[in-house]
Amino acid sequence: MTTDMMEMLSRARNTSCPIVGISTSDEPATIREIGEHANFKNQPLVQYDCATGLIGLNDDGEAALKSLGAKPEETIDFVVAMGFAKHTPQGTILIVRNAHRQLVSMEPRDTAQAVQSVANLRNPYKKNFRMAILLAPHFIAPVELKRDVVLLEYPLPTTERLVAI
Repeated sequence: MTTDMMEMLSRARNTSCPIVGISTSDEPATIREIGEHANFKNQPLVQYDCATGLIGLNDDGEAALKSLGAKPEETIDFVVAMGFAKHTPQGTILIVRNAHRQLVSMEPRDTAQAVQSVANLRNPYKKNFRMAILLAPHFIAPVELKRDVVLLEYPLPTTERLVAI
């Protein structure tokens, strides 16, 4: 992630922005950079994906989930996972991988429940500097969330960055 990108994400966090959508073609690199950034690395980091459920990405994230009794195999369902995520401790960063897949379904009821479960994070997260980061190759916020989600883009690496890798 570029310094500018991390700066924008940090500003969003510092203003208690509860939900951020990031378009990224490299989710693992995005997650790694978020976890290494000074504004995020000393906070509970929790990740959701549809194959694993909720997992802690650092010791504080693991402790947060343990305190809730949230086990990965019991949080594979997105709406259930967001229900647990709603009760994470102050400062928690929740990273949702492939969020676009969770927020759209062929079943209107499933879509409505998934979108509502994210919308339900807004007010509790805003109160105590928690943040949900929704990752997707091209994140487009559902109409119900458009006013609540800050959209950012993780740019493809520059030639200089590729050479450094």
